[in-house]
Amino acid sequence: MHRPRVLVVAGFDPSGGAGVTADLAVLAKAGVRGVAVATALTLQGASGVERVDATEASLVERTIRRLADDGPIDAVKIGMLARGEIVEAVDAALRVIAHGAVVLDPVLASGTGFPLLDDRGCAVLRERLLRQVDVVTPNAQEAARLGAPEPASTAQAVAAARALLGLGTRAVLLKGGHLPDAPDDVWWDHEGALVMPGRRIGEGRIHGAGCALSSWLAGGLALGLSPRAAARRAKAEVAAAIERAVPEANGVRYLSFR
Repeated sequence: MHRPRVLVVAGFDPSGGAGVTADLAVLAKAGVRGVAVATALTLQGASGVERVDATEASLVERTIRRLADDGPIDAVKIGMLARGEIVEAVDAALRVIAHGAVVLDPVLASGTGFPLLDDRGCAVLRERLLRQVDVVTPNAQEAARLGAPEPASTAQAVAAARALLGLGTRAVLLKGGHLPDAPDDVWWDHEGALVMPGRRIGEGRIHGAGCALSSWLAGGLALGLSPRAAARRAKAEVAAAIERAVPEANGVRYLSFR
């Protein structure tokens, strides 16, 4: 019996709260097998990111191709890409390998503001890679950097999600955690908009929620769920993990998946 396989392309977070380590843990919890390509090593902890050392772009592309040679890729989750040449390498690899749905979490900066994708990378992502993506999952600030008006309310998030859909992706899941009012997520696809209501859970910075959401989404798509069903499941699982989160160093909350 085939166990769905999800390819993760993202950075390495030594704290285990985000990046490929957390993605693989989430995918295992979701019931699929994860394989991963690390796009960068980061020097970071609870206080934030201090340094990023990007992987050689050609190695990223060759590793993606090698993993695809090993068997079917039922879904792809893309996270931090760090440099423009890595975005180009991922774009090139996806054009030649067989794969299922692609979920892009456009990690442009850390929660404390450290840049995680250069300007060239953002341009290539917006102008080329998004055309190969089934679902993009930006927050409000990432939506603005990709070219949409930065939303400050749920209604504005609906408009921003619609604007991003015009860049070529098949669906948008705009995360509401950075909105000043209710943290409602907005889904937009060919059927129109769907607002998924949210609520604030606890206090303090949460580490890795965006990574977990996109990984749950990719896992659901690999298992054959419809995109909207996968999005609802992802939101519910991450909300439950935030409920269980316990503050650690500097009050940062790391997600807890059971």
